[in-house]
Amino acid sequence: MTFDDLSELGDCVAVPMNKTKLGIYARRDFFKGRRPPESLADLERLPWICNYSVQSLAFYREEKLAEVIEIDPVYVVNDIEAVADEVSDGAGIGMIPVAKARGRNLQRLFPEFNGKIRQSYLVYCRQRFHPRFIEVTVEQILKDAREWFADHNDREVGQ
Repeated sequence: MTFDDLSELGDCVAVPMNKTKLGIYARRDFFKGRRPPESLADLERLPWICNYSVQSLAFYREEKLAEVIEIDPVYVVNDIEAVADEVSDGAGIGMIPVAKARGRNLQRLFPEFNGKIRQSYLVYCRQRFHPRFIEVTVEQILKDAREWFADHNDREVGQ
């Protein structure tokens, strides 16, 4: 499975699976005793938790670029679950898939904005003659993925 960039796949098949929207989240009580942000620019002064090293973040209204801010992350952790855990623990704010924020003590900041919407793909090697086994396996993976994504989609709680 891969996300977004298909430029280096060579002679492979990439089947689109799901799109994921990223929201800006903080622990519900994170701004107790702090001035909450009034604009995206105010987010520059906050402690960010990221899952990759980054100095700037782009914000979109759906898929249209709205603004870019400069940040200096306080933590760079190894995966998106770790970002969600650190943000849930109150260590800072983070860009988290909307579905991963569900069931945690988080509030979404600036819900009209999101990070780049990410497309996931199931990728497998193209074969001149591919056995029925590969077709059945791909069909089953896609069926299971559709069912999983139906339960773990980007709807906000209460929608």
